[in-house]
Amino acid sequence: MCVFLRRVVLVAAGLVVAGLGVTFVVVGLDRAGKVAALVGAVVGVVGLGVTAWAALGGPGSTGLGGAMVRVRRTGSIRQRAMGGTNVANAGVVLRGGRASGTVDVARTGDIDQDGGGEANTGVRQQ
Repeated sequence: MCVFLRRVVLVAAGLVVAGLGVTFVVVGLDRAGKVAALVGAVVGVVGLGVTAWAALGGPGSTGLGGAMVRVRRTGSIRQRAMGGTNVANAGVVLRGGRASGTVDVARTGDIDQDGGGEANTGVRQQ
């Protein structure tokens, strides 16, 4: 979720809480209890809907068990043969087979390698 959208959601939630507080003061304690019960029920149902949406793959989601891996602007690697197994990584190593979600890679670093070994500035799957 982008930073702007997070701020909008935070401000909206704050306004809703402030509005409920004013409503509770204006209507009195008796009616405030009834309003609070109704608001709680609506929030509970909306929470279930959001949970199902996220679990089943709403927009921007990769579905059950999937995750989005985003690799951006990794560092460069300069690797020289030192003997033995040379492994250099400035990106991401995904262990356990293939990624179950979306993998997005852009603007990764350069590799300057002399001799044997492995170097990765993006995504490497094991």
